[in-house]
Amino acid sequence: HTESLDGPFAKSVRKLASELDIVAVLGLATRASDTKRYNTLLVSGRSVHEGYRKIHLFDTPFVRESQGTEAGDTACLLTIGDITFGLALCYDIRFPHLFSLLAENGATCMLVAADWAAGPNKCDQWRLLARARAIDTTSWVFACGQAKSAANPAFGIGHSMIVAPDGVICQELDEKEGYLCADLERDRVRAVREILPVLGNKKQIRTIHRIEIH
Repeated sequence: HTESLDGPFAKSVRKLASELDIVAVLGLATRASDTKRYNTLLVSGRSVHEGYRKIHLFDTPFVRESQGTEAGDTACLLTIGDITFGLALCYDIRFPHLFSLLAENGATCMLVAADWAAGPNKCDQWRLLARARAIDTTSWVFACGQAKSAANPAFGIGHSMIVAPDGVICQELDEKEGYLCADLERDRVRAVREILPVLGNKKQIRTIHRIEIH
């Protein structure tokens, strides 16, 4: 069930975003080949209509996303006015190097959309990862989680949240559908980065010294 960025759903998003003078960011499956799709984050509105392709695919002993999905290979930044957002999808949130790259290239807020699989401790992991990526990058994290579905209980745990640059959860939903609204405090990023300059203190590690005890 794929659709191009010129398909009817994406076009309807573009039309609505234009009418409301907003930028909409939401999930979409786009065609990669006859047998595979891209897991895409559609960005539409204010003269932009593009997509970020999810880089990290959920391949485990139990689920192999790569069987039907092609991986993207390009990180994506979205600048609206003087604020730059880093974009990520679902499993991407487990990979701190992506978020560090986005922050090092100007992002002060991360937008993450996810259809998080349900299971033991999965909600705790989702909350921990959102907070960790905020602390890693001293950035805001807007983590949007698919609400729990009665039709497909294996996916969707909800718990969308807004996390401040110091890792504090400012707002959070439960497992049901809902919405959050917040003003982005740019000064809060600046203040946290002055106290915790982790991006500036990062060092390139070129060698590994192994110590073995037998």
